Amino acid sequence: MYTYYLSFTSNAWTPTEDILLTYISPERRLRIFRYVHTVDRKLSLYAALLARMALLKHTSLTMDELQFQYKPNHKPVLLTNSSIDFSFSHTRNAILCCVSTNNTVGADIETFGEAPYQIMNMVFHPKEIEYISSETKNEAQKRFFYIWTRKEAYTKRKGTGLVCDLTNINTLDPSIAASLHSWEIDNYICSVCGDFTIPPIPQQISMNDVFEFFTGCLFS
Repeated sequence: MYTYYLSFTSNAWTPTEDILLTYISPERRLRIFRYVHTVDRKLSLYAALLARMALLKHTSLTMDELQFQYKPNHKPVLLTNSSIDFSFSHTRNAILCCVSTNNTVGADIETFGEAPYQIMNMVFHPKEIEYISSETKNEAQKRFFYIWTRKEAYTKRKGTGLVCDLTNINTLDPSIAASLHSWEIDNYICSVCGDFTIPPIPQQISMNDVFEFFTGCLFS
């Protein structure tokens, strides 16, 4: 499994983003400009580019061979090679992407902040609720997003997304937890789900790295 993390601080849309638009499909460009807010457009653009960059780095595919389709559950799939799976997630100013060349994967990233505890009974298993509620406020908030990202990553890998009975899924159970790895970076909590004997080490990517990869030059 290959895992990449990208974050940016500026929400402004610049000529750099206009250049990078040429490296994604017309369909993706339409999806990007359906977003009203610039930050959401940038997240959508760089998520698409990061996924393409990871696939190109770790497979023998070319840009022309990156053909995508969305399943009914909105999970993107690579039509060119069904043995390659990828998953990406984005939240406020940050994107997480993972690629596997031999098995299914799932990824999720969330901004650490005030936890919406009121939804726990609708989405968390009783054991997960107990795990969160047994701690003081700061640690409980961290545990909330720890469980949330793990549940998202797990259900993305299964291909169901969150449209299932989430209260029946206990991500703390050893049979599920063995396929999950979580970590903190900056102000985010990340989780990936897949088959790995050694936890994946995320590679931090900058917008400069993305631009250089696709265009062969740096921007200042």
